[in-house]
Amino acid sequence: MAIPNSETPQTPNPNDDAKLDQSLHGLETFLRLFGFCQYSFLSFSLSWLAFLLVVALLVVSLKSLIVPVGKSIRSKSLSFRF
Repeated sequence: MAIPNSETPQTPNPNDDAKLDQSLHGLETFLRLFGFCQYSFLSFSLSWLAFLLVVALLVVSLKSLIVPVGKSIRSKSLSFRF
């Protein structure tokens, strides 16, 4: 009875390769939907431009929401003097 050697190459199973290809294709499709497949300089530039635009809009919208709330909280806390 032969003892299996860890250095002997194992032949890959074709079913495993098909499953891997299918999984990678699904991952690529998922990432493409969110703009992460950046195969060219144009797609790279557009995805980063869109990301920066979303971040800028998020910062502006949060700032416009937080500043009035902060002012109203400060004015209410200052009006409760005993």
